[in-house]
Amino acid sequence: MNRFLKALSVAHPWAVTAVLCAVVLSLACAALDRTFVVHDADLHLYQTYALRVLEGQCPFRDFRVEYPPLALLPMLLPALVRTGDFDIYLRLFFLQNILLLALTTRLVLGLPLFRKGRSGRRRVPAGGYFLLVLISLPHLLLRFDIFPALLTLLAVRAVFRDKPVGAGFWLGLGIAAKLYPVVLLAVAGVYYFGSRQYRSLLRLGGGVGAGLVVSCLPLAVPAGVEIVGFLKYHQVRGLQIESVWSGLLLLGQQVGMLREKIVFNYGAFHLESILSHRLAEGLPVLAVACFTVLTAWLLYRFQIEYRRTGRISQEHLGSALLAVLLLFITVNKVFSPQYLLWLLPFAGFLSPVRMVVLVLIFALTTLLFPFTYNALLTLKLPAVLLLNVRNALTVSLLFSLLNVPQVPSYSRKAEPALK
Repeated sequence: MNRFLKALSVAHPWAVTAVLCAVVLSLACAALDRTFVVHDADLHLYQTYALRVLEGQCPFRDFRVEYPPLALLPMLLPALVRTGDFDIYLRLFFLQNILLLALTTRLVLGLPLFRKGRSGRRRVPAGGYFLLVLISLPHLLLRFDIFPALLTLLAVRAVFRDKPVGAGFWLGLGIAAKLYPVVLLAVAGVYYFGSRQYRSLLRLGGGVGAGLVVSCLPLAVPAGVEIVGFLKYHQVRGLQIESVWSGLLLLGQQVGMLREKIVFNYGAFHLESILSHRLAEGLPVLAVACFTVLTAWLLYRFQIEYRRTGRISQEHLGSALLAVLLLFITVNKVFSPQYLLWLLPFAGFLSPVRMVVLVLIFALTTLLFPFTYNALLTLKLPAVLLLNVRNALTVSLLFSLLNVPQVPSYSRKAEPALK
């Protein structure tokens, strides 16, 4: 295995992409015996949405949707083969995600940090990325989050190529697909502001507006204000059982300090108690405060670097993107396993030690869901401890990124643009 991962460090990007997708396709075929695919409730929901659209119904107006408008695209495409058979939909959805993964992998390996140096080796070994993909396979295949992850990668690639309009456009599409890229928009904004590229900042905003209009207008016209009804759906959700906050509450229950009840609603398991409800109500305020502080901190660091060097390194920008994503995940009242897929495009900006921590986070997340999820639902102590260890590693990775500018030892000098 070690030799195989080392070989990836010298292989051509297309070769790495082909090998990775071949392995993923093989594992996906093995999963189709349905002994592995046991948590496919979301896929049934995706197919239901798609079939109703194909029947001529208008999303948000004729039926409720719990996702942003562009999220319907990856749900709809596998259903264009109109059989209504779920197994066929499942196979096509798998294939679609593998194709999206192939494109994502090729673009990731095209980033400057993954390019080969004079020695013939990549400054960031591709083996770490390969491991992250394989570990997250259950979530990658069964959810559509690789789609918005690809859109955010295209946005960052446009920033590196000095194309702020394109960056904004891809971010606008990403926001219309999963919402979370809005926090990356803040980073891109302070990047342009901190480097005194004020016109680029305006172009970034114009690109975001264009992306939102293109992706949302076709449904906004018939649906009206109902197109943002999904926001209310998520606003009233409680603390999901895998969140950082739920982990602490469950730990308190294990030592007899608290009493929590687990309920299933809004498509997931949540905690139910007076304390958990009040905590869930207060988290939006805490999140806004944390993001305000983090954004101000990033602007301060960007300005310092720009005054010292005349530019903001791609490594520093990449670590800032990872930091805001980790903050979004940790302060959120929901920590679904597929959220980690959002980090895949930017994992190459991590130092080797931080990459090991991220691999551990991915591994513990997959161990929690789906393999030991029933133990967590029955509040078994090992599962609760496993959850809190995973959450503690996630928080520690976030703070390590905030501690110092993240400039990996193997890539001290950033390249100005992608080719």
